[in-house]
Amino acid sequence: MRLVCAGLAIFLPNRLLLKGKRTEEKGASSDCLREPFGCRKLGCVMHENVPRRTTGTKRKKERELRGSDQGMKKTYRQAQAEYDAKHVEIRDKFMSYDGPNAELVREVFQFAFSDVPFSARGSEEQDPELLIINDMRRADDAANGVGKEGLFQLQPEICKKLLNRETLVEGQDDLFTWFDLLENMVAECIWTSHWHEWVKDHEQSWKVFQQLDTRYLIRHLSRLLPEGAPGPDGDSNYYRDKIADNASATLIYEAQNRAYNGSTSNFWEQLFGLYKRGLWPCGWQGVWPSRGRFITWRRES
Repeated sequence: MRLVCAGLAIFLPNRLLLKGKRTEEKGASSDCLREPFGCRKLGCVMHENVPRRTTGTKRKKERELRGSDQGMKKTYRQAQAEYDAKHVEIRDKFMSYDGPNAELVREVFQFAFSDVPFSARGSEEQDPELLIINDMRRADDAANGVGKEGLFQLQPEICKKLLNRETLVEGQDDLFTWFDLLENMVAECIWTSHWHEWVKDHEQSWKVFQQLDTRYLIRHLSRLLPEGAPGPDGDSNYYRDKIADNASATLIYEAQNRAYNGSTSNFWEQLFGLYKRGLWPCGWQGVWPSRGRFITWRRES
């Protein structure tokens, strides 16, 4: 027994000394020098290749994480499938219109739910009829009466009629925004003095318009648009959502215009012609309606 203890006393110090030299050469932690069988700290070079057993708790957490990831993917797929089904359901409700000028109205709805809106691409250009821009923020400003492109003049005779005035202050009373023009064109072309009688005569057909859920149309149009510059709230979808909302309202008015007026060549048909070219009409430059051109947006090629 004494011989064994003496042997260990000689052997262990020599073993520690040799091990200490090896760890210093490898850059191991100083704890390895004090532990006869090495330290257990993570990152120690003495143990970097030592396999570590995974505890039952850790394996359980890993299984739970894998399960949650699969659950999230499944939930996303389910949500996407539900949205697609709802999208088809809403589109079919739009297409169920069977009142006056049904084919003309359904043509607008079919276009609205297609991939054609906002599909045009190209650089900025201008001609006598159109000013085409690529900047979504600039287009939104024009549509909302912001900046020089957000305001335009009306012919004095038309302005006096709209405002019911005999005299006007030039540069003030005769300035209109794109939103003002759209509102006035709704009253002039669609919601006329005979509109309420038409609605009474076609009450069932008009219910289709009243029951339309435009949220899915707006979401569909938004997905067709690229991300723009961050809005005031920092959201890169800010201008995309605003343009989709504006386009949805315009296309609904065009459908009402066709239901009420049939085949015409009025203001709303002009706008629809621009939409079918993949453009977004967002303003007017010049004097309405005689001298000027539409301001439209399309994505840059």
